[in-house]
Amino acid sequence: MSYGKCLLPSHRSITPRPADVVMLRSLPGRMMSTDSVGLAKAALRRDVLQRLKGMSVQDMQSESAAIGEQVGSCTLFKTAQSVAVYVDCERLREVQTESIVTAALKSCARVYVPRVLDRDSNMHFLRLQGLEELVQVPPFGIREPPLTDAAGAPRSDALQSPDPLQLIIMPGLAFDESGRRLGRGGGYYDKFITSIRQRSLERSWKTPLLVALAFNAQMVDSIPVGHHDVPVDVIVTPRGPILCTRRGEEEWP
Repeated sequence: MSYGKCLLPSHRSITPRPADVVMLRSLPGRMMSTDSVGLAKAALRRDVLQRLKGMSVQDMQSESAAIGEQVGSCTLFKTAQSVAVYVDCERLREVQTESIVTAALKSCARVYVPRVLDRDSNMHFLRLQGLEELVQVPPFGIREPPLTDAAGAPRSDALQSPDPLQLIIMPGLAFDESGRRLGRGGGYYDKFITSIRQRSLERSWKTPLLVALAFNAQMVDSIPVGHHDVPVDVIVTPRGPILCTRRGEEEWP
């Protein structure tokens, strides 16, 4: 089934309404050379970073709260047994996720949060038992779990779990309404998603639903795409979720 345009006007012309649900159909990415994609991404990153810098603390808190309420009320989130969710970084001006992580720890059997392993885009999601376990890591002060738990045992790794990961909640720098995502250039999430999908397919598991969180300022008309860029199924914004794929329409909320 081919996907068409969003039924609602663009984000720039709509007053935020958390109850809204945007049903849309994904659009094919523009074919661009590798160099052109890189230049376009760099320009877009600069533009969106300026938008984020223009957001007040109050705006970030209120939009994050609206997003958190939607995630918390989603049936899949409330019933999932295995969830991966990022821990927001204040310096990066990301959608705040502490309430989401707290809710997941209460309702979900296994909660995994990211830990960067090196500068080669390797990132694993490790089991978290409580927010108090997180430690700030330089240079940005991102909160990550230690490699071992309080008893000194290695933490469970989502890439080695005997059970499937059902949901990944991720950040990004910019998104468009077809589900294309612009990260910050490290490639960490693209690499992890490729690995977890491969593991799921090898074991005949359903691959995890990909959900991104975005401030209104992070929504753009179009994202330049490269070969390794992974689109998401759902984007949760302050005015409502954008359902980017057929799977997103079926599983959210």
